[in-house]
Formats: sequence, C-alpha cells, structure tokens
Amino acid sequence: MLHLSRLPQRWSIVGLLVLLLSASLWSAEAQGFDADRYLRQCLRFEAGGDYSSALEACRNAMQVDDQRSDVQLALARIEVTLGDDATAETRLLRLIRTEPSVEASLLLAQIGIDARRFADAEGRLARARDQLAGAPDQSLKARYDFLRGRLLEGQGRVRDALDAYAAAVSEDGLEPRYRLAAAELRFQLGDAAAARAELESYQQLAGDVRDPRIRSLLGRSYWAEGELDKAAGEFETALALWSNLDVSEQARDLRTLGLVYLGQGDVARGSLALREAGRRGNQVALLGGNTLLWLILVLGLLIVHLLAESRIESSNSLEVIEGPQPWTVGSVYRIVIVAGLAGLVAAVLTGLVLYGNLLSVVTPQQATETRAVAGSVFALIATLLTMRAIRDKGWTLAPRLLGPLDTWVSGVGIGIGLVIVTLAYLAFRPDSVFLPGLWLDLSYVTPIVLIAAVVLPMSEFTFRPFAYDALEYRYGPTSALLISGAVSTLAFATPVVLLLPFGVLLAELYRRSRSGVLVLSVQLTLHVGLVVAVLVSPWARGLFL
Repeated sequence: MLHLSRLPQRWSIVGLLVLLLSASLWSAEAQGFDADRYLRQCLRFEAGGDYSSALEACRNAMQVDDQRSDVQLALARIEVTLGDDATAETRLLRLIRTEPSVEASLLLAQIGIDARRFADAEGRLARARDQLAGAPDQSLKARYDFLRGRLLEGQGRVRDALDAYAAAVSEDGLEPRYRLAAAELRFQLGDAAAARAELESYQQLAGDVRDPRIRSLLGRSYWAEGELDKAAGEFETALALWSNLDVSEQARDLRTLGLVYLGQGDVARGSLALREAGRRGNQVALLGGNTLLWLILVLGLLIVHLLAESRIESSNSLEVIEGPQPWTVGSVYRIVIVAGLAGLVAAVLTGLVLYGNLLSVVTPQQATETRAVAGSVFALIATLLTMRAIRDKGWTLAPRLLGPLDTWVSGVGIGIGLVIVTLAYLAFRPDSVFLPGLWLDLSYVTPIVLIAAVVLPMSEFTFRPFAYDALEYRYGPTSALLISGAVSTLAFATPVVLLLPFGVLLAELYRRSRSGVLVLSVQLTLHVGLVVAVLVSPWARGLFL
C-alpha cells in the first residue's frame, strides 16, 4: 500500500538529484567555455607577439582542461618560442603517445634542430612528411620545408637548404620567417645583394614595410655592400619599429648603427648610439665577451712580466758574450707592435679603397677580406723585421730560424690534431659571448683568404724562435712559455679560449725541438686544413654559418 505521506520526501530527493545533475552539466559546459576563451586569448596574444601573456593564457586553459590537445600544442609552441625547449619537449612527447599530429612532429623537429640533434630532427621531419602525405596541409607543408631548410643549413648543405627555403616561400610567400631564413643564409654566404633582393621581394608582395626584422637585415645588407647612408636609414627605421619587449634586438641594432655612424666618420652620433646600446643591453655583450677575456689576458701578461722581472738579480757587472749577440725582449715587442700597426693600416686602407668604410674590419662580409689582409700584412712585416733583427745580431739566418728540418712530419701530424680540436670547438661550444667563432670567417673562401691561409703561419718565426728565445734568455722557460703564448693570442685576438692553449702548446713544442720548421708546419697544416675542410665538407662549412 502506497503511503501518501512519503511522496513529498521522494519527490524532494528526485528534485535534488536533478538539480545536482544540472549543476554538473552547467559546470562542465562553463569549464569548456572558459578553456576555449583562454585558448582564444592565448592565440590572440601569440599572433600579436606578446608571448608572455600568451603563455599565461594557455596555462589558464590547461588548469581548466589539461586533456585538450589543441591547448597542449599551443602551449608547447609558445614555450619553444620563449626558449623553454625542455618543458615543451616533455609535453610534446607525452602528447604524441596519445594523439600524434603533424604540428607536434614539427615542433619536436624544431627543438632537435635548435639543440643540434640533427639525427633526431631528421627522424621527426620524416614522420611529419609521412603524416602530411595522408592529410595534406599547405601551411604545415611550408613549415616542414622551412625546418628542413634549417636542418640542411645546420648540416652545411647550403644549396639544398636554399632550395628548401624556396619551397617554403612558394607555399607561403607571406610568412616573413621563411624569407628571413633564406635571406640570412644568402647573406652569410657572402651574397648581400641576393639577400636584399629576397627581402625587397617580400616587402613588395606582402606590402609589409613595418617588420623590424626585415628592416634590420636590410640594414646589414646595405652595410655589407658599403652603402652606409641606406644602412643607417634601415637601422633607424628598425629601431622605431621594435617594441618595448624587444630590448635585446634594440641594443643589437643600436650597436650596429653606432658602428655605421663611426664608419661614416660621424663620431658624435656613433658614440651616442653605442652609449644608448649599453644602457639598453648587456654591458658584457656590448663590450664583447672575448674582448673582456682579451683585456684580462693583457693584465695577466703584465703581471707575469712584473713577477719575472722581480726574480732577476741586479748586477753591476757587464756580461761579455763573444760571437753573435742575443736580442732583447724589447725588440720582440717593437716588432709585434710595428707589424700590428702595419696590419691595421692595411685593413683601414683596404676598407676605404674597396668599400669606403673606415670600420670594414667589423663589417659583415667586408671583415673577411680586410681581416685576411691585416693578418697577411702583419705576418709578412713581422717576419721581415725578425729576419733583419737576427742578421743584425750576427746570426746565420736559416739555421737560427728553421732549426732541424726533419721535424715537419711531426708538425703536420700535430697540425691535423689542431684542425680536429678547432672543428670540435666550433661544433660543441655553448652559445656564449665568451666563446665566439674564429677571427677569420671561412663560411665562404675568397682568393684573399686562401693567400692568408698560406702567409699567416709565417708569423710563427716571430712568436716562437724569435720571441721565445729572448724571453727564455731573460726570464726562464716557464715565463717564456706563458708570455709567448699570450702575445700570439693577443695578436689574433679571438677566440682567446682556443688561441691561448694553442700558443702555449706551440711554445712548448719549440722549447723541446728548437725547430722553427716544426711550429711553422703545425700552423700551416692548421690554416690550410681548415680551408680544405670547409671546401670539401658541408658539415665543416656549416660550423662557420
């Protein structure tokens, strides 16, 4: 028998259950709406270049619904843009196990390329290619070709890289990253005119004249071609277009603009731009990490000299030496300074005659040839002055400079070892201002660079047989090793962390063998070996790009 008194209680329970169910459905719907709203905010901020706000919005979307693959992809993409590759890679690897996608594969390939894990990146790109074959997408195909170009460029296969960039441009000609990559590579290969043509073609097609990256690279292209007025105009425009979030880019362009002004002879505006660059950017980056190391090395050299001098016992007696006379430490420094000034004058004159640029020695592309000229003149002048000083002291020239002649085979072997060490340094050095590339750019080899590779090793006659003997005679072998290595490092300037150990090693080799032929053959093998490696190996060439 149904008791009517229980009906209200039962209906209240049913009503409560319906109310709870409705609330749950409304909450789920609200959460979905909030996740969509946050994702739209994230994408809008990303499109506007405000990646910090985009990151925050995507994280809010993740808090609402951490299972959505579109939110995971957007968040990973922004993390990659902000340089947080480790977090993005972990997120993407977890995502592709449950929901693989072309974009996830492309992002993982990008992370691999950035980390120079080329084999890993190649596998990810192959997976993306297979996925695109089943579901064609022109925009993603353009990204695939762009990343394939970056991979090929990293491997030193520059012509194939340019073809890949061209394919990306043909598939999406309005994406500035693809144009910039192609133009940057052409610029690094020494073809500033082709780089400029690539960028101007994009501006005409897209009608986009407000991208500061485009204007900055156009400025560098004009700078490399010696058109300093146009270069200054492009850099000034780029600086007006950079947002407040792009402080490092502003500092970089201000430094370059300061050098352009100084190259024009406008010291006031050049100094002002460099000071402003220092105010906006890292002072160590402005000075140059290697320059700081160079200055520390100068200080260290002075300290070693003072300590070595303090150990010399004073004497009023005059030492009488019959026959050929020893030369002095002062004569060593005079020769190095005179030869260095001659090289600097030669570099300035080369820049003025060929490019009309006082600062061609620090100008992209122009610097390759002007530095090669400076180094070659330094080596020739130093060698000639060394030979004259040795003859003036009564020595027979060839035996005193060359020493034992049968040591050249050992020198070639050691030189090959230094080639391997140099290439390893370029391949594995971290991205740091204290670990720059070589002072002579070998990304493209010109006849002047080939001449320099043969002439530069002649400076070993000054640094080792001449300088080391004078230093050892006055200070002893330990100080002579350190000072000889430091002086040769200071002469060629960069990178200090590589040249200083090489200099000390060459001084020790000379101390043990007393053979100028040995150290000459080491340096000749090193310089010529690097040129040959760049010419025959795409991988070696890629290390200089």
